Amino acid sequence: MHENPGIKRIAEKTGGELIKSRLDPSGLIDTVNRVNPDIVVIGPEEPQFAGVADKAIELGIPTFGVPKLLA
Repeated sequence: MHENPGIKRIAEKTGGELIKSRLDPSGLIDTVNRVNPDIVVIGPEEPQFAGVADKAIELGIPTFGVPKLLA
């Protein structure tokens, strides 16, 4: 999976972490439980097609990404 160097640099500079997850929406739950994010950014398109943004929205996390239906 591609790693965006700009996003990675900002995450590291601010004490965050760039997490490359699987396309499986259930994988998001493990990550959310581990890091307790303030916001999630779902991209590129493949995770959106798989419904990862839907799971984040369902968990009540502010999400930058579209639901599967709109992807």
